[in-house]
Amino acid sequence: MSQIPPRSVNIKTTDLPFACPPPGTAKWNMHPRVFIQISAKQPQQSCPYCGTRYVLTDDTEAK
Repeated sequence: MSQIPPRSVNIKTTDLPFACPPPGTAKWNMHPRVFIQISAKQPQQSCPYCGTRYVLTDDTEAK
């Protein structure tokens, strides 16, 4: 039996604080809500329930 690799989701600093599962997740695919501790010092974190990897992306635009 092969395992499905965890998905990766980019989030912006404007999305913080961020929780998994995110809004809009199908009810059948829910787990207890967990706030993801993510920052510039630790820009990648995984959800302990579903394994989804969250990556903090730089959302600033050059002006």
